[in-house]
Amino acid sequence: MGNPETNGSSGKTLLSSNSSQITMKLLLIGALIIGLLIPKYMVVDLVGERSNYSQQVNAEVARNWGGHQNLAGPFLVIPYVETVTEKVDGKILTTVEKRQLLVNPHTLHITGDIDTERKYRSLYEVVLYSGRFRLSGDFRIPALAEMELSPENLRLQEAYIGFLIGDAKGVRRADRITVNGRELDFKPSPRNLVLTNIGLGTPAAVDPNAFSQVDGMHALLPLTDVGEPLAFSFELELKGSNLLTAVPVAKNTSVHLRSPFPDPVFIGNFATDSGTRVDAKGFDAKWTVTEFQRNIPAFVKNARIIDMQGSAFGVNIAAQVDNYSKTERAAKYMVLIIAFTFLVVFVTEVVNGLRIHIFQYTLIGLAIVIFFTLLLSIGEYLTFDWAYSISALAVIGLITAYSRTVFRDDRSVLILLGALSGLFLFMYMLIQMEKYSLITGSIGVFLALAVTMYATRKIQFFENAVR
Repeated sequence: MGNPETNGSSGKTLLSSNSSQITMKLLLIGALIIGLLIPKYMVVDLVGERSNYSQQVNAEVARNWGGHQNLAGPFLVIPYVETVTEKVDGKILTTVEKRQLLVNPHTLHITGDIDTERKYRSLYEVVLYSGRFRLSGDFRIPALAEMELSPENLRLQEAYIGFLIGDAKGVRRADRITVNGRELDFKPSPRNLVLTNIGLGTPAAVDPNAFSQVDGMHALLPLTDVGEPLAFSFELELKGSNLLTAVPVAKNTSVHLRSPFPDPVFIGNFATDSGTRVDAKGFDAKWTVTEFQRNIPAFVKNARIIDMQGSAFGVNIAAQVDNYSKTERAAKYMVLIIAFTFLVVFVTEVVNGLRIHIFQYTLIGLAIVIFFTLLLSIGEYLTFDWAYSISALAVIGLITAYSRTVFRDDRSVLILLGALSGLFLFMYMLIQMEKYSLITGSIGVFLALAVTMYATRKIQFFENAVR
């Protein structure tokens, strides 16, 4: 029959310890993996803390320079009166109320040339922009019958043009607006005045795709009739940070933005036109939005609230620092990396008949935890790719060097080196993938399990097993 620790036909080494020792070792390894969940969540919290601090720095710089700039309008606002009859305490009361008619442009063309500059605060980079914008188009007031209004109820002499921006601190220059050859002076509107007057409701932004407006300006435009189209044009110089968005208020809206900034992120529900270019020299982006693509009426009566949050579109001009998000994604794979590393060490221990102390497993696990803190800290100075490469090489080298004293076998050390290199390379691929990360990860785990099953197929976990 031969020695029970040796398979004479295959020459494979068999397990020399009994089943109780193996069971105890597996339980200890499992408990160690669970215990290492604590530093995992500590790393995730640390990533969130550093990311929040970066956002705070960005907000502080933006408060002094100018925040998100959102271009909404212009709007033609015509006051009118309406007789309202209501029953109060059994009595019929008739009152005359003054209300607002808001007319959106028929066409709107926005062109802008945007320059950027970079500011540094501590370790963090903030990208600021300044732009020169030209807006032109025309108003075509709908028929009074369509709007259910009478000519005598309109207060044409009190009409004005309103325009909303994101942050008034960023207004460098606002030229006069020209309407049918008439030059009109823009005046700053007190905060929320325009919003109140024209009944335009724009909720505060909670994400980069949301739209908010709080500041504006207006120009008085006395009218004599409502039948003539009104052609307008004006120029703006604005400073801002992060987002630059526009709202397609017109029946037909076109936007054309140019900038030397090479890393724009286009946001909103409308795709750029086919002629859009993005390269190392900057971007040249165009949008065309028609009335069929957005839910904004041609006119609004009775100060009804318009929610334009879903219609804003534009570009995010900011330093694309994705180190924090990628590090956070990497930390989610910490337990998987630790578990597979322990599996390789355990199989090596079993196949070679070694006795590796649980303390040695702990040191190897802590080395993997240190990888993620290295990735976070180095990533604040270098790109994610460089930070990942340096951190991975450092940890793989550390574990490999330590394993030589544990295994005392070059072949086993090389196997562990190959396994660690493959694991870290695989994790890097998963981080870079978003759309296919789940299926890639599932296939990778399946293949790793298959290799493990093949490698341990002739290991006997019971001392008296029948062969």
